[in-house]
Amino acid sequence: MRSRPMVRVFLLLLPLVAAACSSGASSGDGGQADVPDASTAPDGGGDAGDPEPASGCSALFAPPEERVLVDEEGGEHRVCDLQMLCTLDYAEIHKRVYMIVEPTRVSLYTNGNTWEARRAWVCDASGAEELAEGDFYFDYWHHSIFEAGVGYAGYHFRYGHGELCGGGADSCKWFDIFNVYDMQDHALVARRQPAVCVLLGSKGIPRPLVFQQRVPAGGETVVFSMGSEQGEADEQPVHPVSVHGLFVDEREASLADVALFLSDHGNDCGEAACVDVSVQTHLRETDGVWSAESGFEDRPASGLTWFGAQAYCRWRGYFLPTEAEWEMLASAAGSRVYPWGDEPADCERAMCAACGADGPAPVCSRSSGHSREGVCDLAGNLSEWVRDWYQADFYASCPGDCAFPTGPETDTGRKVVRGGSFRSPAEALRAASRAYRDPATGSDETGVRCVIRGGTPNLNY
Repeated sequence: MRSRPMVRVFLLLLPLVAAACSSGASSGDGGQADVPDASTAPDGGGDAGDPEPASGCSALFAPPEERVLVDEEGGEHRVCDLQMLCTLDYAEIHKRVYMIVEPTRVSLYTNGNTWEARRAWVCDASGAEELAEGDFYFDYWHHSIFEAGVGYAGYHFRYGHGELCGGGADSCKWFDIFNVYDMQDHALVARRQPAVCVLLGSKGIPRPLVFQQRVPAGGETVVFSMGSEQGEADEQPVHPVSVHGLFVDEREASLADVALFLSDHGNDCGEAACVDVSVQTHLRETDGVWSAESGFEDRPASGLTWFGAQAYCRWRGYFLPTEAEWEMLASAAGSRVYPWGDEPADCERAMCAACGADGPAPVCSRSSGHSREGVCDLAGNLSEWVRDWYQADFYASCPGDCAFPTGPETDTGRKVVRGGSFRSPAEALRAASRAYRDPATGSDETGVRCVIRGGTPNLNY
């Protein structure tokens, strides 16, 4: 790995970091159980809710440590560690990287605070290997663009951003790609390998490690024809719609993902429970720590109310897609009847009523039903909550240049669900098909998928 001193990093204060420092800031549920110790703390999971290989890191997880720093004028500031968990999948390497970055100075006159990358580990299911000083670093560039790196197995893995975004923009994400360099001659071996990096919250619990896809690939605003002339009355009239380019979760939230959320947030989402436990019977809670029943970790999480779905996405720093955004994703911007094309739904492509199942299949188990960009289960398995209130004739009221619609402005008592479920007839799996549910009621047929607006692709990284 390239020679580097212990790096001092000048950062703008990040809202997400501040949230991790605040006691209970990520919960908002009026009180939680005590923080579990490392032996019982949930781990970050894999890309489909699999507890491996992050389980080797989970014994290290703990609430961020708060530090008192003094600025140039003698004022005291309470600032917490930044704790980060990342995927590391390259060739035969399938690991997780866990890094602790500590604040060391706060300034009123320079560009934010000074931080140092203190410790780092590479983990798999068998345990965690701590990296030597000089084999890891964390950098801040400009306008909330960061870089981190680790040296491992003869390679230097350099994490960075797959997109360009301005400071404070809601499109800025943590690292989502890495480049690979040979540690001996520093030659570039591979570029833009996909990654997911997440922060640990105030209880020492990480967000789920869920890969996302950019739709469309260029990140541009999309104009497409929404609705179907051959569909139901509430799918008409067909009308042009503009939506932002998005990053979208490759899969629906799994039970392992939602267990992390409930352990950190609790099951109170204000106007309703986050998850209706009378519907979702494969989640277990012990002393405030939630877990998925063994063998069901990679099942998509049903039973979420709309309020729970919204809170889950916000907890991750993302949001529910609008109805128009969801249809853009599932229809390849109006060019397909189903996510995979125009061929009718069958059990090779999607879980629907014809398959005769009594529950959803594991996430992403129907590869021939993936969308053009590789997003799975947009049709069947579980239907998905979206942001909008449902109104049957809303399409008729949308103006001719319907730009970035978010649905009716007033509460109609029903929220839109999209995509159909394992109980739905094949026709209901069409990308344009609409349905609705009571937002305060969970269903064993409905789950959630989150999105975030994309920036400009960073093709120079």
